[in-house]
Amino acid sequence: MWGDIMKHPRCYYESGHVALQIALSLMALVVFMGFALDLSNINGQRKQFQLLLDSSAQAGAQALCQGYDIEQAVTVTENTVVEAQPAPHFQASICGDQVTVTATVQITSYFSKYIGTPSLEVTSVALAACDNLPACVNYQNNGLSGSAE
Repeated sequence: MWGDIMKHPRCYYESGHVALQIALSLMALVVFMGFALDLSNINGQRKQFQLLLDSSAQAGAQALCQGYDIEQAVTVTENTVVEAQPAPHFQASICGDQVTVTATVQITSYFSKYIGTPSLEVTSVALAACDNLPACVNYQNNGLSGSAE
């Protein structure tokens, strides 16, 4: 037994190093895969959130084009945004012929929470317009109830 070790002394001292390197590489791979899954989840939810805001701004602008007053158009915009889950914090403003909806939502992460980031905040803005309407109204919602400003 000792004769074989003496012939190849490096083998005796290096046994297990490959297993250690593979284990560390697999851990790094799992961490990067977790971040990739989190980023793709956040990107997908951000796109859906942007589509919701686009549709709410378009609904408000369409309400203005159909002759609704500004408060009714804000209500239409609010009703479209409130359908989102989780409910976002949003602000809708109508100035002239332009409806602007700005909203922020918290998106929970799957793997980033283990390093101290349980959720990420995403903010989006959507604009839509209707011609020849001379008034400005700002509306802000904190996710629970709204108030006209």
